[in-house]
Amino acid sequence: SFKMRKEDLVHLWIAQGFVKTRCATEDMEDIAEGYIQELVSCSFLQPEKSRNRELFRIHDLLHDLADMVTSTDCFIIENARSHRGESWKGNIPQDVRHLFIQNYDAELITEKTLGLRQLLTLFINFVGEDTTVEEKVIESICKRLPKLRVLAIAFSQVYYPIKKPNRFSFPESISQLKYLRYLGFRTDYSCHISLPNTLNKLQHIQVLDLGKGSLREFMFSALVNLRHISYLHWKLRDVGRLSSLQTLPCYFEVSNEQGRELKQLMDLNKLRGKLDIRG
Repeated sequence: SFKMRKEDLVHLWIAQGFVKTRCATEDMEDIAEGYIQELVSCSFLQPEKSRNRELFRIHDLLHDLADMVTSTDCFIIENARSHRGESWKGNIPQDVRHLFIQNYDAELITEKTLGLRQLLTLFINFVGEDTTVEEKVIESICKRLPKLRVLAIAFSQVYYPIKKPNRFSFPESISQLKYLRYLGFRTDYSCHISLPNTLNKLQHIQVLDLGKGSLREFMFSALVNLRHISYLHWKLRDVGRLSSLQTLPCYFEVSNEQGRELKQLMDLNKLRGKLDIRG
């Protein structure tokens, strides 16, 4: 019954290297949308509409087939919301590459996942309203799972965004995730996020999705492969070198201040959708 937005499917497929272009003028997003249309036409994906968004799910029978084909390559933990003293007690295959956890559980993450040396995807769907995402848990992930390409926490933001703590600082050790292409940390309106300068070492990162939270000032200029930024509150600056950028999260405020000049937008030729310029 799990449903995913079209843009999320596209971004995740690109991050995992599933999307290939034939020439330099093609955009991977367009190719990925073509994949979706083909999968819909053969009934592998089922489209639905919700709140003016296009969602997709896999038919139950085809989900069982995909589960059989992927074997231990993918693993799903459908754990209940964690309560004190209660945690998922099963075992995860040590060669798993893509891990989906239904509900955030600090004990499960620290005791069951940090030894998974081949893990490429860590996908945590829900974070309970009364659950705190601890900075030390994120730091452990950064230090112990260096092969990650996708780290997504509170992916189902519509229902369960991260509400605690209301201030979160990513660790300096995030630079150790040198293969990371997709960082999702979907927060509530009340959350204030700080990113370390070491994030600029992640030269492969393509998607930075912080949900609806606000971001303290951060220099994005070194992240030349960044394609999509998503968060709600912050004034952008120094985006001129982000020539791969396709979506901006908020408005661009023009001023005489360095990094906020109109010329910053001159080479952003791949921007799509809405561009809000103020000054």
